[in-house]
Amino acid sequence: MIVFFELIPKPKYPKYGSIVSADIALATVMGPLLGGVIVDSTTWRWVFLLNVPAGAIAIVILGIFLPSAFPHQGKPSESRPRVFSKQSMQRVDFLGAFLLIGANLTLVTALLEASTTFSWSSPTIISLLAVSGVLWIAFIAWEWFATKEHIKQEPVFPFRFFHNRYWMGMILQSAFVGVPFTVLVVDLPQRFQAVNNLSALDAGVRLLPYAMLAPIGSLVSNMIFIRRKAPLTLLFFGAVFQLVGLTLLATIPVSTSVPASQYGYQAIAGFGVGITFGTLVTITPGSVEMRDLATATGAMIQFRQMGGAIGLTIGSSLLNSHLKSHLAPPILSPDQLSRLLQSTSQIQTFAPQLQEVVREVFASGYNLQMKVITGFAAAQFPAVLLMVKVLGWREVRVVGAR
Repeated sequence: MIVFFELIPKPKYPKYGSIVSADIALATVMGPLLGGVIVDSTTWRWVFLLNVPAGAIAIVILGIFLPSAFPHQGKPSESRPRVFSKQSMQRVDFLGAFLLIGANLTLVTALLEASTTFSWSSPTIISLLAVSGVLWIAFIAWEWFATKEHIKQEPVFPFRFFHNRYWMGMILQSAFVGVPFTVLVVDLPQRFQAVNNLSALDAGVRLLPYAMLAPIGSLVSNMIFIRRKAPLTLLFFGAVFQLVGLTLLATIPVSTSVPASQYGYQAIAGFGVGITFGTLVTITPGSVEMRDLATATGAMIQFRQMGGAIGLTIGSSLLNSHLKSHLAPPILSPDQLSRLLQSTSQIQTFAPQLQEVVREVFASGYNLQMKVITGFAAAQFPAVLLMVKVLGWREVRVVGAR
């Protein structure tokens, strides 16, 4: 993503941004389909090896075709900084990166483990949440200090970002859209397997309405942007589609059958996610100073990933708590419940009548997840309003839109 914005001429950002955002959306939502093939034919551990050859090929292609001395092409050779020099390494904000990763990791771990291994009042969970809070405060304080002119490091999140309301609205929306963007890809296939007793491949196939509409929404958003230059309107309607689709997904009947209507609900939600994601990618370069472009691009991706991780953790915590409260003895023994929380494949070991009960509890739990995820879609509206307050609804501050 960083290479993309440094390589493409500014007037062509919207055109090529649509291709990049659609590519990312398609790759993300096609994961369950390819993953289903792997799980059904061999061990799931092979999925961790897919990034090795794919990443190696991408690196080789970039190394061959990038312009010489990129991104400093056109400058005198003596003025080009050496990538692996001591001076360049001193500019890397290692401390900021460590604090950000630590704050995220401890928060996600606490939220997830509180629903499986530990209780919310346990010293372990309280300690993890406390450490996360301290690290978040330390991260903000360090970024404030690292943003000062005399500091060598280039902060991973410059404090001047906090003074840019338009950008803060974008970064918040990126985090919020990361929740449905990621959670639907994971939880819908899991629902098809746990509730509807489908194979991993069949579950991935039934995600295709979402898989197809997310990249289409991204392409449509960029086509409209090229002609109308209306990012705020696009972000607003992207949130509307998400809200409608997720609300409908939360109303799927609690049964072991697969209603045909849910495919339409997937399509609506996916289209909204694609619109929002594609628009955010396109308007990133025009929302910050050029010196912050690489950092802003990384931050946009980081917050989307962070939103997805936290959303998945919250969803898993809700589902596990729901299962614990509705499948407690005498329905399931403590050992059965413990094994079920570790793997839904344990459902197959239960008696047929008990399987029906367990699957219906799973169905109601997944509906509860969708209701919570709907809240994250609704939270995108205040983020859009934060941008409106600065610019006015019709004013656009995007490269190539003036």
